[in-house]
Amino acid sequence: MFTRLMIAACAATMLVACAENKQEGSESPNPMVGENQAKSEVTTADAKAALDSAVTTASQAADEAVSAMSAKVEAFRNSANVELAELNRNIAEMKAKADNATSDTQEELKKMVADLQNKADGIKEKLAVLKEDSAEAMGEMEKGFNESIKEMKDAVEKAKARF
Repeated sequence: MFTRLMIAACAATMLVACAENKQEGSESPNPMVGENQAKSEVTTADAKAALDSAVTTASQAADEAVSAMSAKVEAFRNSANVELAELNRNIAEMKAKADNATSDTQEELKKMVADLQNKADGIKEKLAVLKEDSAEAMGEMEKGFNESIKEMKDAVEKAKARF
């Protein structure tokens, strides 16, 4: 979208420069040339107006795309925060079970809880980066985040099934 906007701006600049160059040329004594020049000026003015309109439309489309992407990022972040809160709740439950477990299983459970907590912290960091990253990196971040969430869910389910 940005590339199209830049192309439109370059085209507008070139048209304006060509129109100014044509206006600086010498006037011909031939009345037909003058009439053609007047038509050319009207056509150039129409072209400028059309180009200005195209640039405005492209700019509005770019703004709308940025707004839509911002909304998508915000919706994803909210969803991710809900998922992370759920995982943290599961970790807290497992930690409580580990505290009440026998000494043999307690050590193993505490190790699992610590591993899960590290993964949750990594997800939290990815969310913080997502807030700062551009829209272009959104897809990559979303994929990585979803993979991390899946790994966490799998690890929680394995731990729950084991104990």
